[in-house]
Amino acid sequence: MKRRSFMAVTALALALPVVGAAQTRDPARLRVALLPDENASTLIQNAQPLKIYLEKALKKDIELVVTTDYSAMIEAMRFGRIEVAYFGPFSYVLAKSRAPEIEPFAVGVER
Repeated sequence: MKRRSFMAVTALALALPVVGAAQTRDPARLRVALLPDENASTLIQNAQPLKIYLEKALKKDIELVVTTDYSAMIEAMRFGRIEVAYFGPFSYVLAKSRAPEIEPFAVGVER
């Protein structure tokens, strides 16, 4: 079974993306979904340090993808259009019910 990974985050935690498996076991490019809680271009600009960090740490191309809402993020994860996503507790339950093959693998923490 192919597995896609995502991040489950608590309601009070800040989400930090971590990479997981996608359509292939070790894809050259990872697509990281961002939820549009602000202007998409601002969101992508603010996520650039994270993208740079992940590219250096993982030695992979990172593509930032802005979804329209949690439903779109769940569907993108379900159909392999993204490899990494942030989910809170409730959205995780929804995602898991629609795409049982996804697995949580990290939890964000706030310091």
